[in-house]
Amino acid sequence: MAAFVSVANVYSQITESNNMHVIEAINSYNNILASNLDCATNPPDFNKLSFQDANAAVVADVRKQVSTEYITILVDKIRHANLNPTNKVFAIYLLGMFHSNDTNAIEVLIESIDFKAVFRDYNLDVSRWGMYPAQEALIKIGRPTVNPIMAHLLVETDELRRHLMCEVLRRVDSRESVQIEIRKILAAELDSNRQANLKLALKEFDN
Repeated sequence: MAAFVSVANVYSQITESNNMHVIEAINSYNNILASNLDCATNPPDFNKLSFQDANAAVVADVRKQVSTEYITILVDKIRHANLNPTNKVFAIYLLGMFHSNDTNAIEVLIESIDFKAVFRDYNLDVSRWGMYPAQEALIKIGRPTVNPIMAHLLVETDELRRHLMCEVLRRVDSRESVQIEIRKILAAELDSNRQANLKLALKEFDN
């Protein structure tokens, strides 16, 4: 009888332990669902907002957890919405503040890298952005921007855009690493125009 009770107790403990694991897994899943539900899914509609309302919306949203859908919609607004220059600054700044490594987010910021802010913003004596907000947004995102920028440098012929891209690389990676990577791409490149573009990019790191 004692042996039977001992086996029964062990079985009961195992069953209870398994049930606890199941409960923990369910709770974890529910927490993930709750977290996703808490994420904002729609960015401000910058097309329709005044300067004051756009600023207020950015101040509110920059503190939120946002979903992938939010980032996708915000990217689309920057790329296709024909935003007025003031609200485009707000939209680009907001995208950079989320530090998203989403490919489309990085691409739209590279596309807009030479977009010049139409006004300088000062918040508590500290500017939220400078002359080129998309460049600054890319710097905030960091190393995930390296490969996309390298791909653009292959075909970039505009001196300012090339300089701004190289400044991002300088800020998010070491000078030596960038030079090594550009030389590696250059050695494998057969197109003379692309080679010329990469050589010009490489010169940005001479000093």
